Amino acid sequence: MKLKSLVLSIALISGLSAYDISKNQTLEGYVKIHGESDTKSDAGFSMASFNLKYRHSINEFTFNAAGIANFKISEDEDAYDDNANKFGVREFNIEYAKGKFSAIIGRQELDFAWIGDYHDAVMLGYEDECEIKLGVSRGKIVLDDDAPLEKHERIKDKDDENSLLYFGDVKFKKDSFNVNPYLFGVKDKFLGYGIIAQFEKDGFTLLGHYAGSNEDVGKDGSIYQIEGGYSSFADLKVGYIKASDDGIGSLADYGDNINPLEEGNLVYDADAKTVYIGAKKEIDKFTLGAMYGRTDTDTIDEDEINFNLTYAYNDNLEVEFIYSRTDNDDEKTNNFKGSVTYSF
Repeated sequence: MKLKSLVLSIALISGLSAYDISKNQTLEGYVKIHGESDTKSDAGFSMASFNLKYRHSINEFTFNAAGIANFKISEDEDAYDDNANKFGVREFNIEYAKGKFSAIIGRQELDFAWIGDYHDAVMLGYEDECEIKLGVSRGKIVLDDDAPLEKHERIKDKDDENSLLYFGDVKFKKDSFNVNPYLFGVKDKFLGYGIIAQFEKDGFTLLGHYAGSNEDVGKDGSIYQIEGGYSSFADLKVGYIKASDDGIGSLADYGDNINPLEEGNLVYDADAKTVYIGAKKEIDKFTLGAMYGRTDTDTIDEDEINFNLTYAYNDNLEVEFIYSRTDNDDEKTNNFKGSVTYSF
C-alpha cells in the first residue's frame, strides 16, 4: 500500500512538473531574405537567414538557446565570403532571476555603449532604484542576419594572448533624467570609461555622451556626442560627434552604439567632426526615415545621405529598404539594401 502511494505521488509530481515545463517553454523564430548592392563596384549579394530561439523556464531558472543559419543565394564580384560559416549559435545560456537579482552564464547577447554582438560571458544584475550590471567575457562572435557569419574570436591582450573583457554598467533614472556611467576594459590592453546623460520631457530630448580610453600601447583616445531631439508630427534629431586628435583608441573594438549613419566610414577617425540631422515618421503601416551627415577630418571629408522605408504588413511580415550615398574627396558610392522578414 505504501509502495502504491509512493508510486502515485511520484506520478502526480511528475505530471505536474511536465505540465509546468510545457507551459513555460517557447519556440520562436524568423526567416529573412536579404540583398544588397554597391553601384560603384557592381558588387552585391543576396542571402537567406533562418533563425530559431528556444526558451524554457522552471521556477527562477531559464534555459535559452538560439541559432542562426545563413545561406548565399547569389553574388556579384565576390561580394559574399564563401568560406564563412553557415551555422552559428547566438545563445546557449542559463539565466537565474529572483527578486532584484539576476545572473546569466553562457553565450548571450550584450548591448552596451561599446559592447555588442554575442559573447561567452557571465553577467550579474541588480535592479532597484538603479540598474547595475557587472560581467566578464572570454570571447565574442558576430552573427548578423544580413551578412556572412563571422568566426568566434577570443578576447586578446596587447601581446595577442588570451584574456578577458570586464565590464560594469550603472543606469540611474529620476523623473526626466537618465544617467549611465560605465567602465570596461581588457587587462594589459586598455581601460575604457564613459558616461551618458539624457533629459526627456514633453517630446524634447537632450543627450550628452563622453567616452575615453587609457591604452597600454599607443595613444589614449576619446570621443563625445551631443544630440537634441523633438517628437511631434515626426521624430526629429540633430547631433554632433567629435573624436579626439588621436582617435578613439580601443573603444570600438567590441561594438558601438554611437555612429548614427548607415555607413559612417570616418566617424571614429582621428580628429573627426561629424554633424548629422535626421527625421523619422510613421504613417499607418509605413515608417519612413532620412538622415544627412557630414564628417570632416584633417585628410578627407565625407557627406552621407540615408533613406529607409519599412512596411509592416502585419505582426509577422515586414519589408525594409535602405539607401545610402557617400561622397568624399576620392569617390562616390551608392548602396542599396532590401529585406523581407517573416516571423513566427
